[in-house]
Parts: sequence; structure tokens; C-alpha cells
Amino acid sequence: MEAEVEGWLLAKRAKNRAVMIRDIQGKALRVVREFGDMSSKASNEWARRFLKRNEFISVRRPTSVGQPVAEEHLGKIESHRRFYSETSDIDLSNIGNFVEVPVLSDIVYGRSVAPKGSDSAEIDTTGNVKNTISIVLCVTAVGDELPSMPMFKKKLIPGEDISL
Repeated sequence: MEAEVEGWLLAKRAKNRAVMIRDIQGKALRVVREFGDMSSKASNEWARRFLKRNEFISVRRPTSVGQPVAEEHLGKIESHRRFYSETSDIDLSNIGNFVEVPVLSDIVYGRSVAPKGSDSAEIDTTGNVKNTISIVLCVTAVGDELPSMPMFKKKLIPGEDISL
């Protein structure tokens, strides 16, 4: 049972997902119930002993949250602008850079499980994507900013005006 929980935990952390002790407890309870044992409890103390038995796991505060920006992104933007200005008759004010920025409605966990001795505890996402909206930002190639616009994922658009 513990091997399955450990494998699940390592898979989550390999994707830089936050894993809290209560997540480990919930997974352990689901695995135990699959084996048919309904009397087992995954207490806080059990979870801490589980982490101690698997010596490479410790509870840490996240050192960075979010996905890294590609190092070559500025060069790609400049080459893209040059390509369009050389190959087409499109005015630079009609070329825009469109970015979706998620606005989270949940707070990043204060602690996550990470390998013991690691330099950082990075979290790319909390995995709670249905509770977000996205704000769309756009800047043209000449530097003009277009008005921002909210995008609602998997939800109905409200009937009232939303001004940002």
C-alpha cells in the first residue's frame, strides 16, 4: 500500500505539483479502501511517519511558484516581428502579442512535500484549474496596449457588464 502512495507522490512531485500531507492521507485512504480495509485511518501522525520511513521526502515551503519563461523568448519575438515586416504588407500596429494570464481564486499551499536535501521546492500549479479565470492581454508590435478582457473557463458568461 505504501509503495503505491509513494509512487503517486513521486509522480505528482515530478510534475512540480504541490502535495500536502492531507493529500497523502486522502490517497492512502483511497488505496486502503481499494484493498477492502475500511477500518484503517490515515492520521497526521501516520503521514509523518510515512514521510520519515521514506527518508528522501521532507515537508518544505515552496521556493518558486509558476512556470519558467523560455530563455530564448525575446529573440523569438524579435525574429517574428522581422519576418512579418519583411514578408508581408501588414502594418505593425495590426500585429499583436496575445497573452492569457490566469487569475487564481485559490491560494498556493504554504508547504509541499519535496525530496530531502533538494535545493528548491518548485510548484508549477496547484492543480485547481477550474477555479480560475483568465485575463487576456494584448500589445501590438508598435507598443499600443489593447483593452484587457476576462475569459471564463467552463462557466457561463455573466449577463452583466464586467469592466476592468
